[in-house]
Amino acid sequence: MIELSPDLLLRAYAAGLAAAYDPDQARYAALTGLFDYYLAGCAAAMDCLAPAERHHRPSALSATAAIPELGDPAAARAWLDAELATLVAVAAYTASNGWSGHTTRLAATIHRFLTYGHDTEGLTICGHALNAARDCGDRAARAHVLTNTGAFHANQSRYQLAADHHHQALTLARDIGDKLVQARALGNLGVVHARQGGYQQATDHLRQAFGLYHELGDQLGEVIQLVNLGHVYLQQGKYEQAATARRTPGRPCRLGWLALGSIDGPVSAGTGCVGVSSSEHAGKGAADEAVSSSRIS
Repeated sequence: MIELSPDLLLRAYAAGLAAAYDPDQARYAALTGLFDYYLAGCAAAMDCLAPAERHHRPSALSATAAIPELGDPAAARAWLDAELATLVAVAAYTASNGWSGHTTRLAATIHRFLTYGHDTEGLTICGHALNAARDCGDRAARAHVLTNTGAFHANQSRYQLAADHHHQALTLARDIGDKLVQARALGNLGVVHARQGGYQQATDHLRQAFGLYHELGDQLGEVIQLVNLGHVYLQQGKYEQAATARRTPGRPCRLGWLALGSIDGPVSAGTGCVGVSSSEHAGKGAADEAVSSSRIS
């Protein structure tokens, strides 16, 4: 049995009163304010958890209600964990009742948080966001949601489904000229191929993704691709090439650490920014570690 917090019960009661007594316009405004509150809270939480990825997320909306104080990553993670069931419900309601933009923004905002242990909720929210993007004709949002959906399938080892979604995202992104989604989809395809042993395809896709991120001036995107490329070489026992790929300039590495440290923890983040030698990492254990630590964009 699901236990509802007093805050959630109060909000549900308020929404019920609004539906019963308020004119339609006032009810719409009240609900919009509620959904704005959750978007603003999620944006604040993600700025704590993954600050260097802020430019990959939608810009934050202002909220009329005060958002919670989230001064550190632990508080941000706790707030998202506590509100997750409500966020799934918000995605479902907004997608079906005229707030499509809120649905797609919510899915994009908390995507990184959801990829760490919340695949079921992530797929549910992405399903609502895909419907919302289709209903409002937002092709760019649809392309983002498609590659996000592929990431959740990859996390659950459904690699063919993952690849299908990334290919759909890539095709759509090319049609509309969205280079960021192209880069994300290519990088994610590289990770999918690497996890299945398709090292040449993985290398090709990761290099293409790196080129697009470089063209966009996105240093975080660049370092993620180089780290993943290092993992691909490591899986093949090509230690010198792995070391070369992963010895990236200091500034991008620091950006990668800032993006990953709060969610992944400092060990995983640090691994991405150091060289690898055959004496330090050798054999199947290193390859297994590389598979598990490949980074979905």
